[in-house]
Amino acid sequence: MQFLYVYEAGIILAMIVFGLVYVFVKVIEDRTQILLQFSLGILILVFSLSVIGGFEGMPYTVLSLGLFTLAILLFLKEIRYRKENTFYRGSTHHRYSYIHCVHQSSGLLGSG
Repeated sequence: MQFLYVYEAGIILAMIVFGLVYVFVKVIEDRTQILLQFSLGILILVFSLSVIGGFEGMPYTVLSLGLFTLAILLFLKEIRYRKENTFYRGSTHHRYSYIHCVHQSSGLLGSG
């Protein structure tokens, strides 16, 4: 039961890191921010396994799992957003180009 609290603390820590990076470094891409969170989770995991070790390092391992969870969820959101946005932009662009060409050829836009 106590590991559940540590897991939630890892998710909260990941949200705090995400918020701080978003507020102070707005020019950073989403991919870079996800990579930052994932690498922070790896650092905590390596620290808990190699430096602390044993049963004392278990809470930190679960904390890193919370960071991994949020990084993976953000990665999945990014993939879904890119798929939807690419399809929508592509279809709108083609539709606009077709309509624009039809109006130009029919002379509905005026001769200028």
